[in-house]
Amino acid sequence: MNGFEFIEKACEILELSSMATRDEIKYAYRDLSRRYHPDRCSEKNKESCAEKFREITRAKDILFSYIDSYRYIFTEEEFKNHLAPDSQAHFERFFFDWF
Repeated sequence: MNGFEFIEKACEILELSSMATRDEIKYAYRDLSRRYHPDRCSEKNKESCAEKFREITRAKDILFSYIDSYRYIFTEEEFKNHLAPDSQAHFERFFFDWF
């Protein structure tokens, strides 16, 4: 597997789309880890839950490792390209008087 295939597989395991925020990754991990935690599974499913829990944890670690080493571009053009429809109002409301 190449590096990108690990990212794709991790997104698949965490049931994420190809575009997700850090918070979405965190919430997907929390939801699935609660569902598959060995202490919360029935006795007969404990081993399969433990394996799924390890898989979910590895997927989260892969994605966070990728995110933590990601380089961000702080240019006006890039900012405008990634601006959500309501982000401009948010920046004006909360950060207008900072500088």
